[in-house]
Amino acid sequence: MKQPFKSVRPSVLLPSLLITILASVLLLQLPAFSAGSASKQSQDARAYRQQLQSQVESADGTPREGRNPATQKQSGLMAAASVPAGAGSRTDRPAAGVQGTVRGSADAHAGHNQRPEGVTSAGCLVDYGKPGEQCVSADLMSSQGTLSCAAVRKQFDSGVKVSGTDRFRLDTNSDKIACGRGDR
Repeated sequence: MKQPFKSVRPSVLLPSLLITILASVLLLQLPAFSAGSASKQSQDARAYRQQLQSQVESADGTPREGRNPATQKQSGLMAAASVPAGAGSRTDRPAAGVQGTVRGSADAHAGHNQRPEGVTSAGCLVDYGKPGEQCVSADLMSSQGTLSCAAVRKQFDSGVKVSGTDRFRLDTNSDKIACGRGDR
């Protein structure tokens, strides 16, 4: 007759039982550790918020001296539009490889979206120049809305890439360079 179980030696059973019990106890303690750290983070966030609030408010909730928005000088849209702003106003040196004229600050009296068709919001002609590198200024156009190679060559002496439709017919030799050496 066969024995249903092999006998397990007590020297093997006791250490494996001890390891199982310790692992169980540690797993049961993990939620307590994570709850403690979440509580600590919540307390840190609350303390930081109180620190920031104490910089602008006194204990009774009134604004500190010099922090009351009602007494600070406000500016209007016209004043904000007349101040140069944006990435281009931080330096007087253009990015490497950029060609063309430097545009001035925004006109406070100019209305939004009042630009002619084919002109970007930066004032560049859409179909001419390498996008992001060259800007053929719309200011080069005549009052009749035409553009001549003489005007383009003032800004780009060896011509400029045609990046779209040559609507001013400046690329007479069709080499994709408007007002280049081969153009009239």
